[in-house]
Amino acid sequence: AAGGEAVTGWAAQSDDVLLDQGRASAGTGHALATRLAPALPGLADRLATAGSRVLDIGTGTGALALALAQDLPHVHVTGIDKLERAVRLARRELD
Repeated sequence: AAGGEAVTGWAAQSDDVLLDQGRASAGTGHALATRLAPALPGLADRLATAGSRVLDIGTGTGALALALAQDLPHVHVTGIDKLERAVRLARRELD
């Protein structure tokens, strides 16, 4: 973009950019688990129950979903994304 060429959308970004952006979003997952959930009445208790589930729509490389899963061990997190390359990267990160 600095050179005058517009790069649009996540699909046009390199794997490294997708992974870096995902890793930056992991802090949001941590904040959701440790700050937002306890502040909403009853949510922390529901998320502490075995079998609780969270859906991460637009998961990208899955970093936010992984952060939630680490902070909320009883939660099953499902991440979905329409960018297949991001899903492949997410699977690699999960491994």
